[in-house]
Amino acid sequence: MNLLIIIQMPMQIILKGKNMEIPTNVHDHATSKLNGLEKFVHPKESQEILAETELGRRSRRHKKGDVYRAEINLTVDGILHRSVAKKSDLMEAFDVAYNSIERQVRRGKKKSDSRIRRGARRAKEILRDFRG
Repeated sequence: MNLLIIIQMPMQIILKGKNMEIPTNVHDHATSKLNGLEKFVHPKESQEILAETELGRRSRRHKKGDVYRAEINLTVDGILHRSVAKKSDLMEAFDVAYNSIERQVRRGKKKSDSRIRRGARRAKEILRDFRG
């Protein structure tokens, strides 16, 4: 049975269960971690943040090995960050995928911060040249 849970907050989170029900402890863990990603994103009034997460078993026939799969698609103002992890534990698979998404978002924030600083530095140089 597939389960679809939509949580509407400043960030829209969609959790889907594939080939299984999502346990409540995994559901709570996933929503708290995904809500924590908001601090890495620049606050804009028009910003739209959508986190689509699919957790579940790869198939019903797999019994051993990496049987759980976590996929996170995070869209921030049209930019897609995507991560997939396969592990033997559902929580571990989610954590690996989450760490990858967090790295991608941090890298993007560093890039935009450095662009802003570079632009501010350039404007300051122009103003200095303009004054005298």
